Amino acid sequence: MELLEVILEFIGKIANPLVVCFVVILFKPQLGNILERLLGILKNAEEGRQDLQLPGGFGVTNLSEAAALQVKKHDLPSAAKIIQKLLSPAAPLVVGYVENFVARMKKGEDGIQIKLLNEGSPPTVSVFTIYIPHELTDEETSSTNLVQAKYPDTDIQKISIASNTPGGRTLTGFAIRIKDRLLPVDVPQTLTSIRLVFKFREDQLKVEANMGTEQIKKLESDNLDEFAQILEDRIKKLEMSKCVRVIRDPSHLYPRDSQASGPRMTSATA
Repeated sequence: MELLEVILEFIGKIANPLVVCFVVILFKPQLGNILERLLGILKNAEEGRQDLQLPGGFGVTNLSEAAALQVKKHDLPSAAKIIQKLLSPAAPLVVGYVENFVARMKKGEDGIQIKLLNEGSPPTVSVFTIYIPHELTDEETSSTNLVQAKYPDTDIQKISIASNTPGGRTLTGFAIRIKDRLLPVDVPQTLTSIRLVFKFREDQLKVEANMGTEQIKKLESDNLDEFAQILEDRIKKLEMSKCVRVIRDPSHLYPRDSQASGPRMTSATA
């Protein structure tokens, strides 16, 4: 009973009340499973069958144990953040994006090797940019190409990207052409799933959680922020930070000599 009271206290004092409403409404079964697991972990720890003194840098597989440890310490804000990670729709989306696309790009000392698709162009070495917006509109969500949606009125070319798998399927993507330069960029289409989750549950959140439109948009924006943060962390772990970068402002794609921020791209033909 004491353990259950600790968990209920955690729910009652969670750092962000909006998150409580959100996770309870959208993730009722998952939340129940997590709390049940937390209860079991805490009970095992109290009875000496499990040690919660985890080493630093615990991974995703240990998030439930990490949350249990924070609850045990009555560090409710830290436990709340861990629970949010467990329930966030951004986390599985970004992991899939990295494993299926980013991690498969062949990295070199100078960047990622690309060339224009079906034009037989010579390879170009460049920094690959991934743009994660702070918000998405309904119009952009319905677009079949977020690169075109976020970079309208630009010369967008299809490119092929060298794969790091011998004999593996060549990756395809997009680049913005500026004179004799190609600036490879991607706005992950999987981001639309975050927007659609909140649109699907919007009426329910308004009625059952008494949330306003701006509060729901804030939760959606937080998920985009988390997507960007996890993406940057995964790029570092893959040791690809010198050839792949994440930006949050679309203008940061362009070189400095175009009067915009961002690293100057290197090119075999420039």
